[in-house]
Amino acid sequence: MTTTDRIPAIGFSIERAEGSISECFKSEHSTWADAEERILRICRTSPKEGGYCKTDFKILFADGAIYAGRYDAAFPGSRAFEGTLADHVGGGLVFDSGLKRPDHFTEELYQRLTRDTAQGARAFLKAYAIPNYSI
Repeated sequence: MTTTDRIPAIGFSIERAEGSISECFKSEHSTWADAEERILRICRTSPKEGGYCKTDFKILFADGAIYAGRYDAAFPGSRAFEGTLADHVGGGLVFDSGLKRPDHFTEELYQRLTRDTAQGARAFLKAYAIPNYSI
């Protein structure tokens, strides 16, 4: 399946749950780029010395599927910084797929942790368009 064959994201809902009251609001976006910019704005106003601001998100795909989760928005350059929203989602799916074991995990532990998630994560990565992630 090529990138263009995968189901695209058509909507993003991002809601900062922690931090300054003026920054805690829900925003809607129609592209990955706009959603990524909102996440980066949240990260830039997160604590500079450790910590993060919980941020809930939902991604709506063209077939009606929804991927929802929490992004821990940390200041860029800090140890807690997770990168882009696509990295957060795609990286989580790659881990759950059982296809890329972190160096600090034994193969046995990794296979045990991903036993119940591998099939679904692989199917999601094959079907849905997440920038820079596919199998």
